[in-house]
Amino acid sequence: MVLAAAVLRGEATGSEADGQRFVDFLAGAEAQAVLKSLGFRDLAGRGGSPAANRVQRLPPPDRAQLDDLLRLLQQAG
Repeated sequence: MVLAAAVLRGEATGSEADGQRFVDFLAGAEAQAVLKSLGFRDLAGRGGSPAANRVQRLPPPDRAQLDDLLRLLQQAG
């Protein structure tokens, strides 16, 4: 299983520093061990459930794609 985490700005509650601390916590050894035990892949994409080994990983979106996604989210919301 792969999930994303990001630091939000704007409408989010809390400070950017709070968000960065949470992302840093998720990337730390203790949280990574717990997440891996629950079937999540590590930060390099290794591990996870046996079924995850058959899943093709897509590359991250480029800047233009991210801008389009942000625009669509803003229009929807």
